[in-house]
Amino acid sequence: MAESSGKRSMSSIAHATTASSVGVAQPPDFEQAWTDYRRTCAWNVYIGWLPVEVDNYGWEICELAHLRVMTAYEDLETAQAIAALDGKRLSLG
Repeated sequence: MAESSGKRSMSSIAHATTASSVGVAQPPDFEQAWTDYRRTCAWNVYIGWLPVEVDNYGWEICELAHLRVMTAYEDLETAQAIAALDGKRLSLG
C-alpha cells in the first residue's frame, strides 16, 4: 500500500479525536477503522460511479471518475479487505 506510516498515524490521531469528541464511547482502533475505510471504496465503484449515465456528466468526467475510483480500489486493496470478511479472494477480472 502506498500509504506512509506518518500519514496513517496522523489519520489515527484525527480519527480517535473526532470519534471521542462526538461521544463515541469505544471508537474502533486504528487498524479496524483503516480496514473499514478500505472496504468503503467498493461503494464508490459500484454505487457511486458505475451506474452513472454518461449523459449526466459527459464522457470525460465519467471516464476520469472511473479511473480514479478504480485506482483507489486497487491501491487500497479493497478486494482483499472485503475478501477477509469471509476468507474468499474477490476479483474484478
